[in-house]
Amino acid sequence: MTAHRVLAAVALAAAVTFAADGWATLCGDSNANGAVDVGDASQLLQYVAGLVSGDGFCGGAGPADCLDLNRDATVDVADLVLLLNVVAGNAVLFECTGRGPVVACGTSLRSACSPTDPLCKVPSANLTLPAGCDTFIDGLVLVPAGVVLTIEPGAIVKGRKQSTNLTPTVLVFLQDAKLNAAGTPAAPIVLTSDQPVGSRNVGDWGGIVLNGRAPTNCPGPGGLCFAEGLTGVHFGGTLPGDSSGIVTYVRIEYAGVEVAPDNVLDAFMLNAVGRGTILHHVQTNVAFEDCFEWFGGTVDANHLVASGCGDDMFDWQLAYTGAVQYALGIQDVTGPGFSGSSNGLEADNNENGFDLLPRSDPRFCNVTVVGTKSQGGVAGQNGRRGALLRRGTAGTISNAIMTDFTETGVRVADAATAVHACADDTTLQTTPPLLSLRNTILFDNGNVLQMSGTWTTPCTPAEWLAMLAAANHVLPANVTDVGPDPGVLRAPYPYANPRTTQYVPQAGGPADGDATTGCGAVAPGHVDDVRYLGAFRPGVTGPGDAGNWLDTPGDWISFAAH
Repeated sequence: MTAHRVLAAVALAAAVTFAADGWATLCGDSNANGAVDVGDASQLLQYVAGLVSGDGFCGGAGPADCLDLNRDATVDVADLVLLLNVVAGNAVLFECTGRGPVVACGTSLRSACSPTDPLCKVPSANLTLPAGCDTFIDGLVLVPAGVVLTIEPGAIVKGRKQSTNLTPTVLVFLQDAKLNAAGTPAAPIVLTSDQPVGSRNVGDWGGIVLNGRAPTNCPGPGGLCFAEGLTGVHFGGTLPGDSSGIVTYVRIEYAGVEVAPDNVLDAFMLNAVGRGTILHHVQTNVAFEDCFEWFGGTVDANHLVASGCGDDMFDWQLAYTGAVQYALGIQDVTGPGFSGSSNGLEADNNENGFDLLPRSDPRFCNVTVVGTKSQGGVAGQNGRRGALLRRGTAGTISNAIMTDFTETGVRVADAATAVHACADDTTLQTTPPLLSLRNTILFDNGNVLQMSGTWTTPCTPAEWLAMLAAANHVLPANVTDVGPDPGVLRAPYPYANPRTTQYVPQAGGPADGDATTGCGAVAPGHVDDVRYLGAFRPGVTGPGDAGNWLDTPGDWISFAAH
């Protein structure tokens, strides 16, 4: 983990924002000068070290008045860590009021409540959903600005298939609201359907929507966009470091619904989510449409699993510019929501303006996406493309394995996208942002590469294909070849084995990489500089191998269809 991730994780796991909130002195303002700054941190450091009594702190009220930042009834080094993070400008989660009350087992979060209903809670203030029992999301729940909803490690939260007010069940975090879902390997968080095991299905509930203030390329004032599938919910802004909270070791399953024709809620929607958000070890399983979709934003993510998606596994648009590392996407041709038009990655700039700025320009490294050809997929119809690149997108896909797609490994859909693809390690086009496919194996797809339409500048399709093989280490070099076999097994879909190693490349094979295939140069400071291709280190064994990140004590992964 890079240093900036460590600092951000510390800040988000426990840090606070500052408001008076009934304190005699502004929370954190030890020297009572009306601001929280390095002078306050210096005083707290001296107090924690035992060098001063602190009697004059907080306007004479003493340290407990404004320096118990984590509200644990003591002022100690933990509070110092929080204050240092705030002074340093790191992303923060809580106000000094802390996580808020823990609701009772069986509680439903609802958008409209009767005052006589003891199981109804509207999250108008910080609230915590407990582990050890079920709680519920019932209908459209909007978490407002300034509120942090905490879900305890190990918690199971269920979305109502039939909501009380007949609205689609979806948990929406408005701008400046935050989700604190810090699951652990031993205690993952599961957001699932309220239907009995074995009767759960795609679209039972709507999923999770985070709305941040990071940049987009929507043409509206200030880059504001309106969230798909919702009415009057907006996102976007000018804060690349914005935080929507922390989401770790979380599984979201049976989610996503069609609100109206061509108006869909994806299982996990990341709308203008900023890089201050901590996002890793997240799975979406059996989604109505896309498993993960980024609408703008800058958030980095790692260790993602998209399984049984109705449509695309990983989808970006509207100027997403973050980095994603270690991502596995797999499809099930017999799955309950499979649409037959799925892509491993679907990439757009903006469908309403292919050249709107800023341009989509993310970095995806160590990606494995698997289609349905070996599962009996129909050529050109089921599990269609490893990557569909279109509508003017830029970005980099590196150290990837794309296999088993019935139509093609990679498709560039239009000339507005080709102009950015004819680049990278050539003299044809060098003006960033570029669209780069690097260090990638395309194995046993319907076609190796495919282009829609025709173009001749700044390169021809033939020149682009030659460049990929010669300069960017993309294999196979010839469009008529099947490609080198990375040793990734493809069928059957692994419902019975969430710790499967079938998607691990063979040791010593073509996915082992070499000195030219490091990911670090693609996104310096944002990803690990590993030298192999695909989501897993080649040769990883089953449970107990530290390199098998699907294998954890808490079974955060599930491939269950129902």
